[in-house]
Amino acid sequence: MAFNQLLVAGGDIAQIDKVMSKGLGWPMGPAHLLDVIGLDTADHCIDVMSEAFPKRLAKPEVNLIAESVAKGRLGQKTKEGFYLYKADRKGRLQPENHLETTALIDSLCDAPISMEPQDITMRMMLPMMYEAIRCLDDGIISSAAEGDIAFIYGTGFPAFRGGIFYYMDSMGLDKLLEIAQQYEDLGCLYAIPQGLRDRVELNRNFYA
Repeated sequence: MAFNQLLVAGGDIAQIDKVMSKGLGWPMGPAHLLDVIGLDTADHCIDVMSEAFPKRLAKPEVNLIAESVAKGRLGQKTKEGFYLYKADRKGRLQPENHLETTALIDSLCDAPISMEPQDITMRMMLPMMYEAIRCLDDGIISSAAEGDIAFIYGTGFPAFRGGIFYYMDSMGLDKLLEIAQQYEDLGCLYAIPQGLRDRVELNRNFYA
């Protein structure tokens, strides 16, 4: 949902993917990943999450994933999604710029704007950090270490960054809170969890 919101605000697909993969270290950027997973699968996930958490994970008013699915563009499985896919000499599908996606974004989203890599990183990562904190505080995971293992092996989180909790500790939770407050006006998706505020106030990290 953060990716969709970023595009609606005028973000560029290629830049976002580059920042999150080559910059932060994910195996691929969000647009490419969604195409690999399947946009129909992602659309179903949005339905499930919005039903479970209708406030903070509400279905977006401008839903680019749903719009693509309605047009039959489901990702790699149909050879077109956010990207257009063509086979290379070895038969591997390679992503290319898709003019239909560009036209869809131009028709539904704000005019393109220049975004700093740090801004893209934070807008993509903050909602993920928040959900991780809630999972820990709600007892869904028993420890930060358990969560980090799950993120590395389950989501492809950049292993060299140690996992999402270690990443937050490395930033400094006081610094993270300071950054987070700059994005609160973006809506419920960016509502800072009380668990982050409490740890900053108590000068506690996720790891001792």
